[in-house]
Amino acid sequence: MTAPPLVLVMEKTYLSRLAQVNNTAHRSPKEIVSRCMKTVVEMLHDRGYGEIQTCQSADQVLRNMTDGRSVLQATKSDGEQIRVFFHNEDRVGVKQLRAWTEGGAGDKIIIVSLDGPTSFTRKEAEEKYPNVAFFTFRDLCVNITRHTLVPLHERISASEMPFEIKHNQDELPVLYTTDKVAQYYDFQPNDIVRITRTAGVQEPIHYYRLVRLPSSS
Repeated sequence: MTAPPLVLVMEKTYLSRLAQVNNTAHRSPKEIVSRCMKTVVEMLHDRGYGEIQTCQSADQVLRNMTDGRSVLQATKSDGEQIRVFFHNEDRVGVKQLRAWTEGGAGDKIIIVSLDGPTSFTRKEAEEKYPNVAFFTFRDLCVNITRHTLVPLHERISASEMPFEIKHNQDELPVLYTTDKVAQYYDFQPNDIVRITRTAGVQEPIHYYRLVRLPSSS
């Protein structure tokens, strides 16, 4: 039996919004999901995941979205697994969050949607599911870390810190976990990040940041 057209499987209004997430031109939903998939694959590579399995076509991505199945899964050398879901509704509700987290989806989960989680969903995720991260299609339509004006960000170990940094970590400027680059690399509180600037300078310049949660006030 021939599968029904995707425009009948997904709401037309959703597809229309998905096709315009980059705010610069009208594109097809397939092009948008393909661009987002490319960024997600690059992001997981940059996070250290080596074994990455993805959908083989934009059509398959859209079908997995309608079925609530992951569009990508990856594994690190230490066995840590992550799954990525492209949500087929504007906002991520609590019911869907629970379905994916309690269904044994993986050690970590990324959920991508048009408008992100509802306030209740985000609160529940923060309280019960610290392994879940939320992105929007707009976040992933372009890989910001590949922009020439975005300097290299690297999580470094204690052995890589300059002597003066090791003994004065708490005095470092802060990089919040809500920063787009911090979210991309999955930097965690108390990580030390080295930022290397090369644009407009003769020699690379290094800056250091301490990762913190944003203030609740």
